[in-house]
Amino acid sequence: MKIINLGGVGGCDITQAIQRILTVLPRYPYDWLLTNQSFIIRTLLDNKCFFNFEDKTKLHGKEVHVEEMDGMSVHDFPDSFDETEHKRLVPIIKEKYERRMERMNDALFSQESILFVRLSNNTETSKDWINRFHCIRDDYFKWAEFTKYLNTYFKKPIYLLIITTNEEEYRENRNTDYENVIVRFFDDKNVESTDQRHYLLSLLINDIYKKIN
Repeated sequence: MKIINLGGVGGCDITQAIQRILTVLPRYPYDWLLTNQSFIIRTLLDNKCFFNFEDKTKLHGKEVHVEEMDGMSVHDFPDSFDETEHKRLVPIIKEKYERRMERMNDALFSQESILFVRLSNNTETSKDWINRFHCIRDDYFKWAEFTKYLNTYFKKPIYLLIITTNEEEYRENRNTDYENVIVRFFDDKNVESTDQRHYLLSLLINDIYKKIN
Protein backbone atom coordinates (compact mmCIF):
# COMPACT_ATOMS: atom_id res chain seq x y z
CA MET A 1 0.00 0.00 0.00
CA LYS A 2 1.22 3.47 -0.88
CA ILE A 3 0.73 6.46 1.43
CA ILE A 4 0.24 9.80 -0.33
CA ASN A 5 -0.09 13.20 1.31
CA LEU A 6 -2.93 15.46 0.08
CA GLY A 7 -1.77 18.46 2.10
CA GLY A 8 -4.10 20.84 3.90
CA VAL A 9 -3.14 23.72 6.16
CA GLY A 10 -0.28 21.94 7.86
CA GLY A 11 0.40 19.48 5.05
CA CYS A 12 4.12 19.74 5.78
CA ASP A 13 3.47 17.99 9.10
CA ILE A 14 1.86 15.08 7.26
CA THR A 15 4.91 14.64 5.03
CA GLN A 16 7.19 14.65 8.06
CA ALA A 17 4.96 12.12 9.83
CA ILE A 18 4.85 9.75 6.84
CA GLN A 19 8.66 9.89 6.67
CA ARG A 20 8.72 8.25 10.09
CA ILE A 21 6.62 5.33 8.83
CA LEU A 22 8.14 4.46 5.46
CA THR A 23 11.79 3.54 4.99
CA VAL A 24 11.72 5.07 1.51
CA LEU A 25 9.31 7.96 0.93
CA PRO A 26 8.70 8.90 -2.70
CA ARG A 27 7.80 12.56 -3.13
CA TYR A 28 4.34 13.36 -4.45
CA PRO A 29 2.96 16.68 -5.77
CA TYR A 30 1.05 17.79 -2.66
CA ASP A 31 3.93 17.28 -0.21
CA TRP A 32 4.72 20.56 1.58
CA LEU A 33 1.76 22.43 0.01
CA LEU A 34 -1.15 24.42 1.44
CA THR A 35 -4.23 22.93 -0.23
CA ASN A 36 -7.97 23.34 -0.15
CA GLN A 37 -10.27 20.47 -1.01
CA SER A 38 -11.24 22.11 -4.31
CA PHE A 39 -7.59 22.24 -5.39
CA ILE A 40 -7.08 18.50 -4.81
CA ILE A 41 -10.28 17.48 -6.58
CA ARG A 42 -9.53 19.75 -9.54
CA THR A 43 -5.87 18.74 -10.05
CA LEU A 44 -5.44 15.16 -8.83
CA LEU A 45 -6.12 13.52 -12.20
CA ASP A 46 -4.62 16.23 -14.43
CA ASN A 47 -1.11 14.75 -14.44
CA LYS A 48 0.47 18.16 -15.13
CA CYS A 49 2.09 20.97 -13.16
CA PHE A 50 -0.63 23.10 -11.54
CA PHE A 51 1.55 26.16 -10.81
CA ASN A 52 2.33 28.76 -13.49
CA PHE A 53 5.80 29.83 -12.41
CA GLU A 54 6.17 32.17 -15.39
CA ASP A 55 3.26 34.34 -14.21
CA LYS A 56 4.87 36.92 -11.93
CA THR A 57 1.46 37.93 -10.49
CA LYS A 58 1.35 34.49 -8.82
CA LEU A 59 4.75 34.93 -7.18
CA HIS A 60 5.13 36.70 -3.83
CA GLY A 61 8.66 36.30 -2.57
CA LYS A 62 9.07 32.58 -1.99
CA GLU A 63 5.30 31.91 -2.25
CA VAL A 64 3.54 30.66 -5.38
CA HIS A 65 -0.24 30.42 -5.64
CA VAL A 66 -2.82 29.40 -8.25
CA GLU A 67 -5.47 31.63 -9.84
CA GLU A 68 -8.25 30.11 -7.70
CA MET A 69 -6.26 30.83 -4.49
CA ASP A 70 -6.92 27.31 -3.19
CA GLY A 71 -3.37 25.95 -3.50
CA MET A 72 -0.03 27.49 -2.52
CA SER A 73 3.62 26.59 -2.13
CA VAL A 74 5.83 28.35 0.41
CA HIS A 75 8.94 26.19 0.02
CA ASP A 76 9.99 26.15 -3.65
CA PHE A 77 11.89 29.44 -3.84
CA PRO A 78 14.36 31.05 -1.42
CA ASP A 79 13.19 33.96 0.72
CA SER A 80 14.74 36.48 -1.65
CA PHE A 81 16.05 36.08 -5.19
CA ASP A 82 16.50 38.17 -8.34
CA GLU A 83 15.30 37.91 -11.92
CA THR A 84 18.29 35.84 -13.01
CA GLU A 85 17.79 33.36 -10.18
CA HIS A 86 14.08 33.14 -10.97
CA LYS A 87 14.79 32.21 -14.59
CA ARG A 88 17.28 29.58 -13.45
CA LEU A 89 14.98 27.99 -10.85
CA VAL A 90 11.67 27.92 -12.74
CA PRO A 91 12.45 25.03 -15.14
CA ILE A 92 13.99 23.02 -12.30
CA ILE A 93 10.97 23.43 -10.02
CA LYS A 94 8.47 22.90 -12.82
CA GLU A 95 10.20 19.65 -13.79
CA LYS A 96 10.06 18.57 -10.14
CA TYR A 97 6.27 18.93 -10.04
CA GLU A 98 5.84 17.19 -13.39
CA ARG A 99 7.98 14.30 -12.11
CA ARG A 100 5.93 14.07 -8.91
CA MET A 101 2.64 14.18 -10.82
CA GLU A 102 3.85 11.35 -13.05
CA ARG A 103 4.87 9.37 -9.96
CA MET A 104 1.41 9.82 -8.45
CA ASN A 105 -0.21 8.85 -11.74
CA ASP A 106 1.89 5.68 -11.79
CA ALA A 107 0.77 4.94 -8.21
CA LEU A 108 -2.88 5.39 -9.15
CA PHE A 109 -2.61 3.03 -12.12
CA SER A 110 -0.51 0.45 -10.25
CA GLN A 111 -1.94 -2.66 -8.58
CA GLU A 112 -1.18 -1.33 -5.08
CA SER A 113 -3.90 0.11 -2.90
CA ILE A 114 -3.52 3.71 -1.72
CA LEU A 115 -3.97 5.55 1.54
CA PHE A 116 -4.34 9.27 0.98
CA VAL A 117 -3.77 11.38 4.10
CA ARG A 118 -5.01 14.90 4.63
CA LEU A 119 -4.98 17.46 7.43
CA SER A 120 -8.45 19.00 7.33
CA ASN A 121 -8.77 22.76 6.85
CA ASN A 122 -10.62 24.26 9.79
CA THR A 123 -8.75 27.50 10.40
CA GLU A 124 -9.38 31.09 9.40
CA THR A 125 -7.48 32.50 6.44
CA SER A 126 -4.19 33.95 7.62
CA LYS A 127 -3.89 37.71 7.15
CA ASP A 128 -0.48 37.02 5.59
CA TRP A 129 -2.15 34.99 2.81
CA ILE A 130 -5.37 36.97 2.27
CA ASN A 131 -4.60 37.74 -1.40
CA ARG A 132 -3.02 34.39 -2.17
CA PHE A 133 -4.69 31.54 -0.30
CA HIS A 134 -8.18 31.33 1.20
CA CYS A 135 -8.80 28.60 3.79
CA ILE A 136 -12.10 26.83 3.06
CA ARG A 137 -13.41 24.13 5.41
CA ASP A 138 -13.46 20.62 4.02
CA ASP A 139 -16.78 19.13 2.94
CA TYR A 140 -16.65 15.49 4.08
CA PHE A 141 -19.49 14.41 1.82
CA LYS A 142 -17.57 15.69 -1.21
CA TRP A 143 -14.53 13.73 -0.04
CA ALA A 144 -16.68 10.59 0.22
CA GLU A 145 -18.02 11.08 -3.31
CA PHE A 146 -14.55 11.75 -4.72
CA THR A 147 -13.00 8.72 -2.98
CA LYS A 148 -15.85 6.55 -4.22
CA TYR A 149 -15.20 7.77 -7.76
CA LEU A 150 -11.47 6.98 -7.48
CA ASN A 151 -12.19 3.45 -6.23
CA THR A 152 -14.53 2.83 -9.17
CA TYR A 153 -12.28 4.43 -11.79
CA PHE A 154 -9.06 2.70 -10.75
CA LYS A 155 -10.78 -0.53 -9.69
CA LYS A 156 -8.83 -0.97 -6.48
CA PRO A 157 -9.06 0.04 -2.79
CA ILE A 158 -8.28 3.73 -2.29
CA TYR A 159 -8.73 5.17 1.20
CA LEU A 160 -8.68 8.70 2.55
CA LEU A 161 -7.62 9.42 6.11
CA ILE A 162 -8.74 12.89 7.19
CA ILE A 163 -7.09 14.20 10.33
CA THR A 164 -8.76 17.14 12.04
CA THR A 165 -7.64 19.22 15.01
CA ASN A 166 -11.20 20.53 15.43
CA GLU A 167 -13.09 18.40 17.96
CA GLU A 168 -16.51 19.65 16.87
CA GLU A 169 -15.77 18.80 13.25
CA TYR A 170 -14.64 15.35 14.34
CA ARG A 171 -17.83 14.72 16.32
CA GLU A 172 -19.93 15.77 13.34
CA ASN A 173 -18.24 13.33 10.99
CA ARG A 174 -16.79 10.40 12.96
CA ASN A 175 -19.90 8.20 12.82
CA THR A 176 -20.97 9.09 9.30
CA ASP A 177 -20.97 6.16 6.92
CA TYR A 178 -18.42 7.45 4.40
CA GLU A 179 -17.15 4.48 2.41
CA ASN A 180 -13.33 4.32 2.45
CA VAL A 181 -13.07 7.67 4.29
CA ILE A 182 -11.60 7.49 7.79
CA VAL A 183 -11.82 10.45 10.18
CA ARG A 184 -9.52 10.88 13.16
CA PHE A 185 -9.11 13.63 15.75
CA PHE A 186 -5.66 14.93 16.59
CA ASP A 187 -5.50 16.88 19.84
CA ASP A 188 -2.60 19.25 19.39
CA LYS A 189 -3.31 21.52 22.36
CA ASN A 190 -0.58 20.01 24.54
CA VAL A 191 1.97 19.27 21.86
CA GLU A 192 5.22 20.79 23.06
CA SER A 193 7.38 20.71 19.92
CA THR A 194 7.27 20.24 16.16
CA ASP A 195 9.14 16.96 16.53
CA GLN A 196 6.57 15.67 19.01
CA ARG A 197 3.78 16.73 16.65
CA HIS A 198 5.30 14.74 13.80
CA TYR A 199 5.83 11.72 16.04
CA LEU A 200 2.23 11.69 17.31
CA LEU A 201 0.83 12.16 13.82
CA SER A 202 2.99 9.27 12.59
CA LEU A 203 1.50 7.01 15.29
CA LEU A 204 -2.02 7.95 14.23
CA ILE A 205 -1.32 7.42 10.51
CA ASN A 206 0.58 4.18 11.09
CA ASP A 207 -2.29 2.76 13.15
CA ILE A 208 -4.68 3.22 10.22
CA TYR A 209 -2.07 2.02 7.71
CA LYS A 210 -1.62 -1.27 9.59
CA LYS A 211 -5.37 -1.85 9.94
CA ILE A 212 -6.17 -1.49 6.24
CA ASN A 213 -2.94 -2.73 4.64
